[in-house]
Amino acid sequence: MGRIKFLHFSDLHLGRPLSFIKKGNSFSFYSKFFDELVELIQREGISFLVLAGDIFNSNYIEYRYRLLFKKFLKSINNCNVYYVAGNHDEYSEKFLSFLSSEKNFKVFEKNKISHYTDNGINIYGISFDFKKLGENPFSTLSEDYFLSPAICVLHCNLTDVVSDEHENYYPISIDRLTNFKANCYFALGHIHKYFLKSIDNKVVSYPGSPIPVRSNEVGERYVNIVEYDNGRFSVVKYPVGFRIEELEVKLEHSYSFSDIESILIELESNNSYYIVKFCGEIDAGVYEDLLISKMDLIDNISNIVDINMDNLIVKMDFERFSSPFLNIMKDEFAHLNLEINPKLLKFIRKYGIDIDFERAKKNGFDILSSRIFRDDIK
Repeated sequence: MGRIKFLHFSDLHLGRPLSFIKKGNSFSFYSKFFDELVELIQREGISFLVLAGDIFNSNYIEYRYRLLFKKFLKSINNCNVYYVAGNHDEYSEKFLSFLSSEKNFKVFEKNKISHYTDNGINIYGISFDFKKLGENPFSTLSEDYFLSPAICVLHCNLTDVVSDEHENYYPISIDRLTNFKANCYFALGHIHKYFLKSIDNKVVSYPGSPIPVRSNEVGERYVNIVEYDNGRFSVVKYPVGFRIEELEVKLEHSYSFSDIESILIELESNNSYYIVKFCGEIDAGVYEDLLISKMDLIDNISNIVDINMDNLIVKMDFERFSSPFLNIMKDEFAHLNLEINPKLLKFIRKYGIDIDFERAKKNGFDILSSRIFRDDIK
């Protein structure tokens, strides 16, 4: 058997509305992804694909998304596609029946581990089953279960990879997976962040979601191009699709709200999507305007996904006026004791939310002062 290349990805969540897309729609976004994927498969000489679950967002996606995936299969009809169902697209013969006529689409059922052979290499897999979500099917296999190098496709949670956003389904450790005697490539799905670990010629990888299906999935997105040669696997982490970038923007105290609007509007000419993280100093009145207008800015500037204001220092220019009332306010706020609802405080501690209460108190004072004395400042 000569050298072969195959493609591994997961967690596409086809059919899911992508909240950060405001101009255009999610369908066109997915369509562009598949166009790019077809070009990649042809250019790289990919022999087959392994899809490790949550390719569909659910078993009730719109017909146009089903048709889009079916057209993709037809466009690569010389490439077999090996698919395990995940927790979002749990194995269902009824749902998958729309692909039954596509001879290059191979499904692993959920009742037992089974395998196909492609280009002389065995591909093992099992679809996710909610009835057995705490029992990983691979954990009971003997270390000599695989008699030759193999690809193993599984939608699961590695206990070594912590993710607050993903349920602990089919848990298994890296040590357990890499304990098999034969060289294996473990093509995993479920976790949306990229992960790759190689131990003693066994490779374990999550390619992550190839497009950012959540607004906090920042940075480059990937699929794995895996090469198999002489019994060994090597991986190329291939960037694909669109990405959300975190962009730090430093503000100055002299900036007006109009200046900030202009900064955000200028970003719209770029092709990337942004989570804008403001830092620096800002006038209290301008901060209030930004706080009030934040959601409108996000909704109406096409490639702004979110605006983070946590690192802004809010200041009021007290030197421009004096007031006995202002001095009384400053003294009262300095001694103000913020009491937090016990249930809210328990939630804050549970999830390790970082809140600077002194800064919140100061910002509140500066905003209130700005509101009261805005006419004086002007």
